[in-house]
Amino acid sequence: MNWMYKGEAFNPEDNRNLYGFIYTIYYEIDDVVYTYIGKKQFKSYVELDALKNGNKRDGHIKFQGRNKNGKRIQRELISKDSNWKTYNGSCKDERIIGLNPTDKEIIHLIPFEDKCKQSLSYWEEYYLHQEQVLFDDRNLNGNISGRYFKDNVIKGIR
Repeated sequence: MNWMYKGEAFNPEDNRNLYGFIYTIYYEIDDVVYTYIGKKQFKSYVELDALKNGNKRDGHIKFQGRNKNGKRIQRELISKDSNWKTYNGSCKDERIIGLNPTDKEIIHLIPFEDKCKQSLSYWEEYYLHQEQVLFDDRNLNGNISGRYFKDNVIKGIR
């Protein structure tokens, strides 16, 4: 199943200018549609010891010096594609274990900039609050940022 963005299949040829996205995944259980909102990066990043011969690995971004046990060592920052194309969400709700989603929709793209990781987290929280996921019985998100939990938040009176 492909990701959809603005009603069309999303599969960018070149996603180097994109850091990540906010998504909604839809599951159908007993003719009821449930949603889950989350975030995903297009690439994952890892820092490894630099090769002794000074060569660059595939996915090389930059070399950077680090202190390790009082010694200055050279580290290499590497990026690789994440599993975003086949990703089916991080929801741990027992009702959907073993189920495939019925739809996967990208609702917000985050461009690659200085504060992209922080932006990704902000926009995920924004949509979780906007959709009032903690009060929606058809939403599978159990908490927001590990701070506000569905079972602990009391519905207010409007």
